[in-house]
Amino acid sequence: MRLALKLGACFGALLALLLCAALWASFESGAGAQRADLDRRLVRATETLARCVDTPASDLERSCLQALPFFVAASHSEALARAVLVDADLRVLVHSDFLNGDRAAKGVSDTEPFVATVANRTEPFVLRTLSAAQRPVALYVAPARSREGRVGTWIAVFHDALLEQAARAAQAELRWRLVQMALLGGGAGLLFSIGLAVYLARPLERLMEASRRVASGDFAGRVPEDRGDELGRLAVEFNAMAARLSELDEMKESFMAQITHDLRAPLSSVVGYADLLLKGYNGPMSDAQTKSVETIIRCGRSLADLVDNILDVTKLEAKRMTVQQETVELPAAVEAVLNLLQVRAQEYGINLDTYLLPELTSVYADPQALSRVLTNLVSNALKFTPASGHVTVKARRGAPNEVIVSVTDTGVGIPKERLGSIFAKFSQVPETKNKVRPVHGTGLGLLISKQLVEAMGGRIWVDSDYGKGTTFSFTLREKGVSEEKAAPVTP
Repeated sequence: MRLALKLGACFGALLALLLCAALWASFESGAGAQRADLDRRLVRATETLARCVDTPASDLERSCLQALPFFVAASHSEALARAVLVDADLRVLVHSDFLNGDRAAKGVSDTEPFVATVANRTEPFVLRTLSAAQRPVALYVAPARSREGRVGTWIAVFHDALLEQAARAAQAELRWRLVQMALLGGGAGLLFSIGLAVYLARPLERLMEASRRVASGDFAGRVPEDRGDELGRLAVEFNAMAARLSELDEMKESFMAQITHDLRAPLSSVVGYADLLLKGYNGPMSDAQTKSVETIIRCGRSLADLVDNILDVTKLEAKRMTVQQETVELPAAVEAVLNLLQVRAQEYGINLDTYLLPELTSVYADPQALSRVLTNLVSNALKFTPASGHVTVKARRGAPNEVIVSVTDTGVGIPKERLGSIFAKFSQVPETKNKVRPVHGTGLGLLISKQLVEAMGGRIWVDSDYGKGTTFSFTLREKGVSEEKAAPVTP
């Protein structure tokens, strides 16, 4: 969703910027055209007024006096100084003062200096000039023609300052409308951009979620194929890839399960017969023979452990292993594991210690899974702890209804850059392997421990100071928490 919001914000900002730029350009061009547009409208109004002479000559004054009110209403009446129809000799035929009953100008030659300049023009036009009183005026001129020919010239005189004021008012109104349009368009563009971004990002989010599931080993995830564009084709290809990976994974699991099962029987026979030889079942053996048989037994058991680990990982990844959780006495479970590994600890010259809070007696766990986890962690600690070192199993209270069990050693530790991959399959640390003593293992013990802890509803983590020691910790639920039956393992 964050990608959708980012894309939406970017698209919206870009769209708003383009819209504002277009509107501002429109405003700038419109601002310069406001006065020109006003001039064109007033010229057209003057042309319309000039058509009043297109009647018999006896009706000239009456026709034009009837047309004048419409002209005043259609033009900018507040800025209109006067409108006058003059003949070729510049005598006034019709004057806007006639509307007020003032006929003093009838038949009198107009003395304004600009009248002689514009009276003989053949086309409508606009002119800005000064009146006799040296005031800026705008003249809108149109020739007046009847059926018999040209009658005269209509001249509409406006106060130029008032027209400029009207143009600026129109410009301000245009500016406000453009601001409203920009806000409305920007908001609509932002919503559209966010919607478009969500539409584009949603399939990517689905693809990311499905990819995470595939990365975690779950190949059953699929993404919808409901689009006909490139994202839809990508979904089709991803689903085909996931289906193929699922087939390969099933083949791998089937192969691993079969091969490990087939290996266990002959290995058990080899170790069993070697034990019989060692016990003298077929007669006494020399010292050299005894050492050879002991080597066979040791290697056979190591290989059997490897096969068991591979088989367990296969079951865990296939979700075919379940845990049966019940109330377990934690001190007894820890003591059983330490007793099992005490001989190895003495062989390595390492002290095994426990520190359990007295009140933490019962936890809710699968007995076999808990024993397996403790055995793996303590065995690893013994492998990487030098002689005279210490391995300590502790238990303390964590969050409510949670017990934290820790296995701490004084061994070689783990480099910080290796901590992120310590629980990965076949993970081993080259910097510490065989550093204390020869280590034989598959790198599966920690992975199995992690999956078993998570299957019991807990979590596991590691803290290490390279060169000083390591602590593996995991959580269990305390007795009294709601108990579940046979929870399937989630790798």
